[in-house]
Amino acid sequence: QPSRPRNLILVSVDTLRADHLPFYGYHRQTAPGLFLLGQDAAVFLNAFACSSTTLPSHVSMMTGLHPSTHGVLSNSDGCSAQALTLAEILHEAGFSTAAFVGATVLAASTGLAQGFEVYDDDVSAYFNQLEVEPAWRAGAPFFPQQQVPADDVLDRALRWLGPGPKTPFFLFVHLYDPHSPYVPPAGHRQTFVTPGGDEMQRLRDLYDCEIYYADLQLQRLWRALERQHLKDETLVVFTSDHGEGLGDHQYLLHAGEVYDEQLHVPLLMWGPGVPKKKVNDLVDLTDLFPTVLQL
Repeated sequence: QPSRPRNLILVSVDTLRADHLPFYGYHRQTAPGLFLLGQDAAVFLNAFACSSTTLPSHVSMMTGLHPSTHGVLSNSDGCSAQALTLAEILHEAGFSTAAFVGATVLAASTGLAQGFEVYDDDVSAYFNQLEVEPAWRAGAPFFPQQQVPADDVLDRALRWLGPGPKTPFFLFVHLYDPHSPYVPPAGHRQTFVTPGGDEMQRLRDLYDCEIYYADLQLQRLWRALERQHLKDETLVVFTSDHGEGLGDHQYLLHAGEVYDEQLHVPLLMWGPGVPKKKVNDLVDLTDLFPTVLQL
């Protein structure tokens, strides 16, 4: 019998296409931290989201149910209090449970906070501070949910993790980067530039810059696991709720279509009992619920 992990960390990076990551064949090194971790992980090559919309997809992750069953079909719906969530099961089993989310679309009021002792969805410091390039302000696609930048989300999560966390624990971290409007912090906007590119290419470049920025922040979490000697007893799951159009099929964003670029998501798992391999089987995000509980 393989050793079993004592802790669980689930990381969801919003709006992250699988094919914009190096271990899915992308030509840019958009996520060097994840690339290194992927060498020791089970990498699922054919993982698909159950919805191209944020809240329904996350409810599927947390309940193991498809949207047609749990009933959350849009970001304006709410998760029923009758739903049994991953956090509720683990909390009942004695786990400390905490979540740190990067946007109001996953606010506690949606019902996703069920089972979490700590659910940090505070975006109050960031209202009306979002910087959007003037040429894009008139476009309806660029009115995103209020969000917290990845560095702030990780600051809060790492404070909770602290120098000596209570174990066992379940930590959920949600980063809203690289969701539109593709505005990475100022120091990260030139990481990827295509000389002579048109406006659509500029958006793709900035999207990749946001992935790189999110990866840099997540490296702080991986280092904390090493520093606190938690790596060998923690199951880590990395995924996304959906992808992004980026001009494919004449569609820029998401939530309106079900093409691969909007549903094919990254899925990596590493920790005790997880083999280092590439998995070709077709899976969807409802499979996370029974799989992590079994582990």
